[in-house]
Amino acid sequence: MITKYTKNFESHETYTRELSGYEFVKDYFENVPQIIEINSRKDIYSIDFVRVDIPPITILTKVLDQNFYTDLSKLFSEFAICSNNNLKIGSAEGGTKLFYLDRIGRINSKLLDKDLVVKTLDSIRCFDHGYVVPSQGDFHERNISTNGYLLDFEGGGWNLLSTDIATFLWHSLFVGNYFGPK
Repeated sequence: MITKYTKNFESHETYTRELSGYEFVKDYFENVPQIIEINSRKDIYSIDFVRVDIPPITILTKVLDQNFYTDLSKLFSEFAICSNNNLKIGSAEGGTKLFYLDRIGRINSKLLDKDLVVKTLDSIRCFDHGYVVPSQGDFHERNISTNGYLLDFEGGGWNLLSTDIATFLWHSLFVGNYFGPK
């Protein structure tokens, strides 16, 4: 019997991004869970994946939280090979666009001059154009299982290499494990 994981979506837009990202990522990476069933009826959107984090396998967050070691060298090697083989100069898509560029306009802080931040970022050409690689687009400990499978494909596409590295370092090493659900 196949154990499944169901991912539900709040909108057709996020559901569509997940499917598109999944199709993109599986062309470049080996450890991507298989889709069992796709559901879209009325306002209900979900995808059933083969569950890849059956104990003792878990998501990386839990291992980091308990200070256990896990060997992800195969995943990082695959990411490095994929990046080296497909690196190109191009426009940011996927997670870079979704989690970085599209959020610039939502800056809401009394400490920052929103117009100045937007104007400054708009003037930095490499912020949306630069070295891009095929990636899952949200590469951090909550989206990686300890057996090296990638999870969550909404940001899949051609992403800036710099945002993938920044996301992993910031989220996995600094705040994700601290602020994420326990």
